[in-house]
Amino acid sequence: MALEVLPNISVLISIWMETLFYGMYVVLFFSSIFFLSRARNTIVQGWVIRLATILMFCIATTHMAINVRRLVEGFILPTDKTETLSYLYDIHQPLNIVKQYLWVFNNVIADGIIVWRLYTLWNFQVCILPITLLLSTTAFGLVSATSLLPQIGAGNSIFVSHLSRFATTQYAISLTNNVFVTGLITGRIWYVTRDICASESTTSSDYRRAILIVIESGALYALTQVVQLAWYVAKFPGLYFVADSFVQIMAIVPTSVVLLVALGRTLVEESQAAASGVLSDMRFTGGATKSSRTLGSMMDGCGLDRVMSEPKFKSGSLPTQSQVLLPSGASTELV
Repeated sequence: MALEVLPNISVLISIWMETLFYGMYVVLFFSSIFFLSRARNTIVQGWVIRLATILMFCIATTHMAINVRRLVEGFILPTDKTETLSYLYDIHQPLNIVKQYLWVFNNVIADGIIVWRLYTLWNFQVCILPITLLLSTTAFGLVSATSLLPQIGAGNSIFVSHLSRFATTQYAISLTNNVFVTGLITGRIWYVTRDICASESTTSSDYRRAILIVIESGALYALTQVVQLAWYVAKFPGLYFVADSFVQIMAIVPTSVVLLVALGRTLVEESQAAASGVLSDMRFTGGATKSSRTLGSMMDGCGLDRVMSEPKFKSGSLPTQSQVLLPSGASTELV
């Protein structure tokens, strides 16, 4: 016997789950905005990425607000349970159609950011197919919101035949695009970082590398789309419980990518820094040479970073021993 879920239960659980993801997203969004304003990485200094991040938050917040409005109209304003069920069963309500438009617009921005990350790791030619698939997904979503949803009569579900065929195609194209892009990003990150990570292979570093690859490649979003498509094709009512959460996850994943890039904590940036010798913390082992030990003590005890940022001598003249704050005897020890 097919599992049936009353709409009043599914709506409550769905909005409750969306609230949890929205709370996480709020923290992530404001963190990303803070670090974007301080980022020195030229990749994220442009206004396009910042505007896209803000628009995603506005869309996700509007989606959350609409669901709160549905709670009021579905559970508070009706005088009895019959009116509540009648309202919730009517999926072509204007608020539901607005939610579909919000899903489409959020999907465009979220997938666009993932494609942008693909572009920064590869080149524009590699992005042509993902952009084409993204435009196709957007077209199917707009047709569903504009033509199909308003034609569904009250009492029908989202699994009605003429909507199901269209929605399945839309979800399948979106999933194909995300799996393709995720695979390319993952492969590129692994290829670029393989030598550095192999030289520093430990259990903790391997776990960290795996976690960063999952975040940076958008693998979590691709996984949620697998669940969404599988449950929709199977007409599994559990989809009602998580449908609203997908909008928040859709925004969380690309915002996490932007935050990692802004922080300079992606595996690619860290590997490039390590390969070029730009290390955030220099440590000298016991087998270091005499000159390196002396340089290490100078950095630790003499404020070399302060000296480099605040020179005490004029341009074109040679500094004296006191001007660079060298300890007595250090100049002869380096020779």
